[in-house]
Amino acid sequence: MKSIGLALLNLAVLAFCPTSSLAQIYPVGYIINSNFTAGYNLVCNPLNTASNFLSFLFYDPPDGTTISLWNSATRSFDPSSVYMAGAGWSLDFRLDPGRGALLYTPFAYTNTFIGVLLKPDGSPFTVDDIDAPLKRPPVFGGPTGVYLLACKTAVVLGPGSLPVFDFILGRPPQEGEQFTWLDASSQTYQTTTFKSGLWNNRDPFLRYGSSAFFYIYASPSLRIVASDRAVILYWPASAPDFVLETSSILVSNAVWTPLTNGVVTNGDSFVLTNEPSAGQSFYRLRHQ
Repeated sequence: MKSIGLALLNLAVLAFCPTSSLAQIYPVGYIINSNFTAGYNLVCNPLNTASNFLSFLFYDPPDGTTISLWNSATRSFDPSSVYMAGAGWSLDFRLDPGRGALLYTPFAYTNTFIGVLLKPDGSPFTVDDIDAPLKRPPVFGGPTGVYLLACKTAVVLGPGSLPVFDFILGRPPQEGEQFTWLDASSQTYQTTTFKSGLWNNRDPFLRYGSSAFFYIYASPSLRIVASDRAVILYWPASAPDFVLETSSILVSNAVWTPLTNGVVTNGDSFVLTNEPSAGQSFYRLRHQ
C-alpha cells in the first residue's frame, strides 16, 4: 500500500468493495493496532466507524479497564466508564476521532481499531488523496482553555514529520501555549511551553492512537474607536494575561511599548482611553 502524505504507519487494508475493478479505487476499511501500557494511557480513536461508541471501539479489554473523557469547561475528567467482563462498559459514550481520552488498564494489551480513515479536517480519506500532501484542518475556534486532543488522521506528528499544532489546531503555536503528554512508561506527565519562538522542554511529539493536553490561548480581539479628542481601545476582560502595546511603525524589528497606565475594567472589557498622537500609531495585544 502506498504511503499517505508523509507517513501512515502500521496501517493495513481490511476490506474492499466486492467488485475487483472497484477494489483498487474504493477501500472501505482499515485496521490499526494500538498497544496500551499497564496503567494510564492518553489515547484516541484513530479511525472513524459507523458507531464510535466504546462498546464497538474497545470490545474486549482487560477486566477493570476504565476510560474517562476530559471536560474542558470544568478542567477535569467526567465520570469514568468501567469495563466488566460479561457486562461490558458501564457508560457507553462516544469517542470520535480528534478527541482524546484517558484509559487505565490493569494489564498491557493491544486494541484493534477497524474503521474508515479520515483527513485532518475530518473528511473521509479517498484513494485520490494517497499521493497528495495532507492539508491542515480549520483553525481551532474554541475559547482559552485546556483541551485533550488528537489528530483525526492516523499519522505520527512531531520533529521530522508533520507539526503537531498545525495538524491538530490548524495553526502554529502561540506564545505561552503548552503541550502536555503522558509518559506511559514512567506514568508521569511532562509539559513543554512555547516561549519566544521555541519549546522550552522538547518539541511536541504525538504518535497515532495517542492524545495530549493542549493549553490553548484564544487570541482576543482588540477594538478601537477613534474621535477628535480620544482613541478608545478595548478588549475582552477574559484575557488578563495579554498586554496592550503600541508602536509608531509596523515593521519586523519595530519597538513596541506597553500601555498599562490608565487601563480600567468596564463590564466584560478592559478599556484604555488614549490621547490621539500627531503621527501614526499601531496597537497590538501580546501574551505575557
